[in-house]
Amino acid sequence: MRKFTERNDQIVRLKNPAFFDKDLELFKKKFQIHPLFNQLANVNQFNKAKLDALMITALLDITSPDEILENRTKEIQPDPEPRTEADIQKLLVEHFDFDEKDLTALSEIVPLWIDKTEEEIIYAVEKLMGQVPEQSTSTGTTTATNPIADATATGQAKDVTQPEVPANEAPKETTEIGTPEAPPKVKVPADKKKGAKKKSSPK
Repeated sequence: MRKFTERNDQIVRLKNPAFFDKDLELFKKKFQIHPLFNQLANVNQFNKAKLDALMITALLDITSPDEILENRTKEIQPDPEPRTEADIQKLLVEHFDFDEKDLTALSEIVPLWIDKTEEEIIYAVEKLMGQVPEQSTSTGTTTATNPIADATATGQAKDVTQPEVPANEAPKETTEIGTPEAPPKVKVPADKKKGAKKKSSPK
């Protein structure tokens, strides 16, 4: 009887809809599956106090009141702010010691990395710089290129979407088929024309 009374006192003391979100956070950590999840999915302002009391009752079966109180005092970590282009440029300067020319060469690529992690961005840049060798499909050898250095020298970013033509392969030339030219007309002097007529006429 005493144990039941003590447990009931704990429930009365701990239940508080103001800490519903924190209690739900602990409840999800402690229980992978529980019938109460169906009711928690339909929580509203009218049943929040009742559901919080039910969560506290279930939690006290496997944890202590002190752990429930300690969990309530923990600050909720806010979601990280979305990454900006300035953040990525700062990362490139700090990690690769890039200068203004390097950042300009990558200006069209940087916006594509906003939703990437720092590790993914660093790997992508290392691959662009040729620090991650690529396997050649034709010769089986590994080659390393540095399009960032090329872009810095030429002032233009390299278009990695276009296939490269091997250095030993000459570009194919296209020939245009035109109409054949007529042979030039030869002008015959007038006196020769008359002489030709006289030879052809009978005497």
